[in-house]
Amino acid sequence: MHSDIERQAQMADRLRKVPPDAQPPYDWLEYRRREQIRAAGNDARPNVSLSFVAVAATLMLLVVGSIVLLGHRRATHVVAHRPPPVEMLDSAAAERWLSNLPPEPVIVRFGTRVAVTSLEDRIAQVDDLLTAANFEGSQPARIAALREERGVLVTSLVQVRYAEALAANAAQ
Repeated sequence: MHSDIERQAQMADRLRKVPPDAQPPYDWLEYRRREQIRAAGNDARPNVSLSFVAVAATLMLLVVGSIVLLGHRRATHVVAHRPPPVEMLDSAAAERWLSNLPPEPVIVRFGTRVAVTSLEDRIAQVDDLLTAANFEGSQPARIAALREERGVLVTSLVQVRYAEALAANAAQ
């Protein structure tokens, strides 16, 4: 406990030995004088003309706009693959065609996106039902009906995605 008091006394001695501030803070008159000197120094800087700034800004906008436009054109290039006729479309051919499409078109329309998502969800449900029916050893008629429903859903999905790809190409 005695050592704490000694440490505090040593700290107080050190603080007393610290020199006071070299310059006291200046008053309002000194502030105005220094500000006038600073303002006079700013007048000596060269003036950049407003027209030079406007030309530089215009050039910058042109460059950025060109980059954005070129990037946008590259990104929106969608190739619509012609699907086989619906009458001759089997489920395997339809799924191969769908797998060659990009996951989502660049230009998305709300109506077709809802239809695509709904059809994909329903196909996933039928796939689950088919898996369960095969696992449980259900009746062959039930399995055949589920496979037929899946084929119809895949064909519908192909038609909607094809229309979506055509609309994306037309918008370019």
